[in-house]
Amino acid sequence: MAKRTADDAPDDDAPTTDESPVQDPGQAQPTRPRPIAQIIITAALAVCVVVGVVSLIHLDMLPDWALAVVIGLDVVVCGLIGTFLIRSPLPARKVRFTVLTILAVLAMIANVGLTKVSDDVGRFTTNIQATNQSTVRYDIIGPTSGPSDVTQLANTTMGELTTDPNAVAAEKKVAELVSVSYKAYDDPTSLATALTSKDISSAFIQDTYMQLYQENDPTFYASVKIIATFTLDVTGPQPSPTASATPADPQAPFILYISGIDVAGPIDTVSRSDVNQLMVVNPKTGKIALINTPRDFYVQLHGTTGLKDKLTHSGIYGIDMSVDTMQDLYGITINDWLRINFSSLVDVVNAVGGVDVNSPYAFTTSADGKPLVITQGMNQLNGDQALAFARDRHNVPGGDRGRGIDQQAVIEALIQKMSQPSMLLRYTSILDTVQNAMQTSMTSDTMAALVKQQLSSPVSWSITSYSVTGSDGSAYTYSYSGQKLYVMIPDESTIAHAKELIQQTMAG
Repeated sequence: MAKRTADDAPDDDAPTTDESPVQDPGQAQPTRPRPIAQIIITAALAVCVVVGVVSLIHLDMLPDWALAVVIGLDVVVCGLIGTFLIRSPLPARKVRFTVLTILAVLAMIANVGLTKVSDDVGRFTTNIQATNQSTVRYDIIGPTSGPSDVTQLANTTMGELTTDPNAVAAEKKVAELVSVSYKAYDDPTSLATALTSKDISSAFIQDTYMQLYQENDPTFYASVKIIATFTLDVTGPQPSPTASATPADPQAPFILYISGIDVAGPIDTVSRSDVNQLMVVNPKTGKIALINTPRDFYVQLHGTTGLKDKLTHSGIYGIDMSVDTMQDLYGITINDWLRINFSSLVDVVNAVGGVDVNSPYAFTTSADGKPLVITQGMNQLNGDQALAFARDRHNVPGGDRGRGIDQQAVIEALIQKMSQPSMLLRYTSILDTVQNAMQTSMTSDTMAALVKQQLSSPVSWSITSYSVTGSDGSAYTYSYSGQKLYVMIPDESTIAHAKELIQQTMAG
């Protein structure tokens, strides 16, 4: 027997002949997928999972059990996918590799989408937060037959109101345009008389007073023109009610004051409050009471003495004045306020796909230059139609009383529409639209807690609407003391009933 040499010795690491698989000579040698691709996919997946989970926790809108389930599934499923990707399968298992890669990509897309939703909602709640800044628009006015260029007013006398808290800052703005001297008047009527009699050549006033002239002194309004405009960014007190903030317990009842303005420009523009609604919310029972107070209600503005005023004029002095005046009127604590620009109502209604508004009566108005027939009962309205429905006070029974009821109907329709699950598919357009139309004192944490509560224990909201009323009258007002204006003298029995309804809703 021949003696074996060292070269003939078997390799300890090589399989023996009996253990070696039999392979087809034409078959390609097995290879493993490139590990770099697996590492990149797995790393990207891990980053997306972490970001998605952190976003969910930070948003804090999902119920605790749902949050645990979502995070658990996210981590387990993505962990399994990552494990399989790292353990590179042989070519015979390429199908599994492909499927798992697709699942990994889908998981990454889902987590990126979740992060985007979190960012969108967080940005929305931040953007609608009120600050202590407000915008005041001013008009420089003069006779229609006078100069049209503000520089032509140089070295003349310009009128102003002694009651204007921003007079000094406004004078500085005027000085940037033209050099004039000033003469002060105690009320808008005296200023209008001085301008008509040519005691002064021009005047600067808040744009809200031009609205008052248009409504209460159309003759004077027609005799003047706006020569120039400017705005002031005014710093005031923190924009929150004198009452405590919305309760930390999301199931606790609370009262939200809705103030509606109807002006062009930023939502923080100082303006009359033409819509004054109290929304009394009981999240535990699912009850909502909407209490409307007509804009011409003759009330004592908070902190003032002497003449009462129209409720709408409270907005001239800021949202805090409106809140405090409403608290005084009903003897309640308002937890937060929401300011809506009704000029943006068209976009909001269109963003939710239209609303179904229940009208208690039939009437005809106009929308977008076309006749709009409102029937008694349900009416499907788009944005232009909903705005026409909410604005009209000349064709509805009861005038301004009827308009307040119609505004409640639109608000109720929006609440019902926004409560539908299908609105989740429109959330991007809705958030982008709504954030330009409203401003609130409610904190982001409070809003998140309320959403979380609704998702945890969904309730079907039951809405009761009521409007206080009164008798027609004429009286001098705090903000326009030079002549009598139309006012609504409150019917105390309706105020008492509103107070009772508020208490019943708060109690459950």
